[in-house]
Amino acid sequence: MFTKELRAKIEADFEAVKAIAINRAPELFTVFNQATPEEIDCLMFLFAYSPVSDFGCYSGELYLKVVQDSLKAKNETSWGKRISTEDFLNYVLGFRLNNEDLTDHRGLFFDTIYPRVKDLSLTDAILEINYWCLENATYQTTDIRTMSPLTMIRNAFGRCGEESVLLCSALRSLSIPARQCYTPRWAHCDDNHAWVEVLIDGTWHFIGACEPEPVLNTGWFAQPAQRTMLTCARVFSRVGMKDEHMHHNSFMTQINTTAIYTKTKLLELYVVDEHAKPVENAIVRFEVINFSELFPICKTQTDSEGFAHFRTGLGDIIVHVAHDDKYKTIKVDMREYEDAITLNLSEFIAVEHDDYDLDMIASKLIEVTEPVVTEAMKKSHEEKIATCNTKRKSFESHFIQGEKAEQFAGQFAEYQKEIAQLMTLSNGNHKEIATYFESDSGLNLKYKVAMLQSLNKKDLSDTSAQLLIANLVSGMKHQSKFDDDMFNKYVLCPRVWFEHLSDYRECIETHFSTQQKEAFTRCPSKIQDYIVENISDLTHLDYETIFTIPKGLLQLKGGSRNSMKILFVCICRTLGIPAYLDKIDMSVVYYSENSWNRITFEQKLTEKKPEKNCMLTISNSKLSSSKLEYMKTFSMAQLNGGVYSTLNFTDVEIVDDKISLPLLAGHYRIITTNRNIEGNISAKVYFVTLNEDEQKSMEITIRDSLESKKLSDIEVQVLAKTQQGEECCISAMLNDNAGIIWLEVGKEPTEHILNEILEKEDEFRLIKDKLKFIVQDNSCMENETLKKVLDITGIDTFVVSENDKGLNELSSVLKIATIKYPFVLAISSEHNYVFHSMSYNVSIMDQLLKHIQK
Repeated sequence: MFTKELRAKIEADFEAVKAIAINRAPELFTVFNQATPEEIDCLMFLFAYSPVSDFGCYSGELYLKVVQDSLKAKNETSWGKRISTEDFLNYVLGFRLNNEDLTDHRGLFFDTIYPRVKDLSLTDAILEINYWCLENATYQTTDIRTMSPLTMIRNAFGRCGEESVLLCSALRSLSIPARQCYTPRWAHCDDNHAWVEVLIDGTWHFIGACEPEPVLNTGWFAQPAQRTMLTCARVFSRVGMKDEHMHHNSFMTQINTTAIYTKTKLLELYVVDEHAKPVENAIVRFEVINFSELFPICKTQTDSEGFAHFRTGLGDIIVHVAHDDKYKTIKVDMREYEDAITLNLSEFIAVEHDDYDLDMIASKLIEVTEPVVTEAMKKSHEEKIATCNTKRKSFESHFIQGEKAEQFAGQFAEYQKEIAQLMTLSNGNHKEIATYFESDSGLNLKYKVAMLQSLNKKDLSDTSAQLLIANLVSGMKHQSKFDDDMFNKYVLCPRVWFEHLSDYRECIETHFSTQQKEAFTRCPSKIQDYIVENISDLTHLDYETIFTIPKGLLQLKGGSRNSMKILFVCICRTLGIPAYLDKIDMSVVYYSENSWNRITFEQKLTEKKPEKNCMLTISNSKLSSSKLEYMKTFSMAQLNGGVYSTLNFTDVEIVDDKISLPLLAGHYRIITTNRNIEGNISAKVYFVTLNEDEQKSMEITIRDSLESKKLSDIEVQVLAKTQQGEECCISAMLNDNAGIIWLEVGKEPTEHILNEILEKEDEFRLIKDKLKFIVQDNSCMENETLKKVLDITGIDTFVVSENDKGLNELSSVLKIATIKYPFVLAISSEHNYVFHSMSYNVSIMDQLLKHIQK
C-alpha cells in the first residue's frame, strides 16, 4: 500500500511512539499479531500520529477495528477505490478529529448509510449524508467537551464542533475524504465556528455540518468566513500534506485553509538579536480581539533563520513575540502590509506600564459568486429538510421529558422535582439514568441525586449507569467526614475538568499500597511528589484539550501536565481529600488541616504555589456608556514567560459596575472593548503590577465604539401576518428606537440570537414592545428555544407576508445582493433605518439592546 519512502517515514515515527507507549504495549500493540500486511501498514500510521493521551485511554482492538472497517469501505465504494494513499491515510483512515471520545462507529455508519447513497455520484452522496446527519442531530449549545458521533445521534443535538465531528465521521466511514474546518475565533464578532470540507477530484469544497444545502460551497457561515483572519483544519498526521500548513508537531499538522474563503496575504516575520543574528524558537502569537481578550488564532515559533510566517485575511492583527521572558507586541494592518517585519530583541521589554488605546478594524466582505440553486432544487431541499426534522423529532419523542419525567420521578417522591429535571437533561441517555436511580445500591437517594447534580449537563447524556454507580459507591466511603456542600462538590463528584469520565476510584484504590495511601492522606503534597517522580511530562506530545484518564496515566507513566492535575484531584477525592482544579488559572487546590492549599505543575515541581493574597478592585469609569461584563466588555490576563494568559473570572460577581479579584502577586493586563455594528473594536489596554499582600483599586474606561458608517435616512415599512393570518404593518406598531428580527428558526445563527436574549431576559422583557420577530410560518412556533424566549419575554412574533417589499427595497438601497437570515433591523422613532446585521453576528443583541435603551 505504501511507497518505500512513505513506509520508511511512518515506520520511523511509529518506532518513536512505541518507546513512549512501552508501558501499555500489551494493550496496544499485540493486535499486530492478528493483522494482515495491509492492516499493519494502516495500524502503524494510526499509532504513529496519535496524541499520547490516546495511548492511555484506548485499546489496540479499537485501532484494528477502525482499520478493518476503513479498508472495507475503501474497497466497496466506487469513489474509495480512486483515493490516493496519502488522502486515504489523512482524510479517511484517521479517526481522531477533535477531543471527542473515540468509538467503534464506522461499521455501523457504513451499514446504515451506504444503501441510500451507493448509486449516487460522489457529490450527491455527500449531500445525502448531510441530510442523514440532520435526521439524527441538530444544533444546540453544549460545553467544550466534544461528544462522540454515537453520543450525538443518541441525543439528537450538539454544538457546531460536534455536528462537524458527526458529519466528518460519517463521510470517512464511507471512504469519502473529509476534514473538520474551523475558525478559532472570528475577527468581526465574538465566538468561533466549525464546519466540514470534502475532497472531490483533488479540490476541497465546504459544507455546513447537519445543516444541509442543495449544493456544496454554500451555507450561512460562507459570508462570515469572508471576513475571517484564519480558517484551518487539523490533521493527525505528518505525511503526504499537499496544503499550506501553519505548523506541525510530532503527531499533528495544522493546515491553513483561509484562501478557500477570502483574500489573504502572507505575513512574514524575522526575529534577530542585538547583533542582527537570527533568534530561533522565539514564541510567536498572531492574535485577534474576541470575547474582549487578545486570543492567539495561530501559535508558532521562529525557525533557525529567525523566521515565522502566517497566511491571514485582510484585517488588523496583533503580533506578539516572546523570548527569554521578554516580549514585543505590534499591530499589523494586513490591507497595507507589503514587506517582511523584523523585530530586534533590543526592543523587547519585561513588562509594560503605559496604558494605550487600541482600534482593531475587521476585514470587509468580498465579492463572491454563489452556487446556482434552481427553484426545483429549492423545493426538493425544503421537502427533505421537513422529512429530516420529522424523523428526528419522532426519535426525540421517546426521551423522558416533560410529563414523562414527572411521571418517572413520581416513584421518588422526596426528590421528585430534582429527579424530573435530571431525567429531562438525560435526553437519549434516559435509560441509563433511569437504571441508575432504580438500581438498589443500598445508598441514600439524597446522594444519588447530589452526585448527578454535581456533574455537567452533558455528562447526563453520555454516562452509563454502571459507571455512575461505581463512582457513587466508592465515593460514599467518605461521606461522614465533611458537610454535604464540601463532600458533594469536592469528594463525591467524579468530574474534575472536561476529561472523559471513568471509574478511576477503583483503579486508584488498587494501584497504591496501604502505606502510600496513608502517606498521601497525611500529607497530600506527596501525591504531587509521586506524580512528578513516576509520570513523565509529555505535554509536547499531546493535544491540549484531550486528557488521559487516571488509569491510563498510571499505566502509561507519561502524559500532559493537565492530565497530571486531573489525576492529582482524582487521587485526592478517592482518598477522601476534598480537591478541585481552579478554573481561573488551572492550579490544583486541595483541603488539608482545615485550610485550602494550592500547588501547580508549571512551577518547580514540588514547590507550593503562594496563596492569592493580593486583591485588585476594578471599577468602571463614569465616562463609560457600557457596563462591565467579563469576556464581553473586558478581560484580564496574567504575564508569565513573556506571554499573557487570560484568567477565567466569568463566575465572579460584578456589583454596581465594580469587581474585586483575588490574585497572586505579579503583572497583569486588562483590556476593555466596545465593538460597533460593522465589527470594528475600540479597545483600551491597561497594565497593573501587584506586589505581595498588596490591595489596589483602579478605574477603567470602556471607550465609545468607533463611529459606524453614515447612511442617509431610509424609511422602513414592514408588513407581516399575525399567526391568525391577518396582515398588518408591524413597523407602525413600534415607537421610539426599536428592532425587527427575521428569524431562521432551527439554524445556528438564530439559536445564538435567541440564547443572547435569554442571557439578558430581564432587560429584554422590559423592552418587549419595542422588538418584533418575524418567522417563515406558524410551524416555527414549535421550536423549543423560540418558545422559551416567547414565554419568558413576551415578544410578539409574526409570519412573513408575501406582500412585504420592505426587505427587498432595503437590500437594494444598501446594495445587499442576498439577504441572509437572521436579519436584524434597527429603526428610529421616525421608522428610519439605523443599522442592520445579517447571518452570524454574536453579540448583535447587545448592540440592539443599547440602541433600544437609548
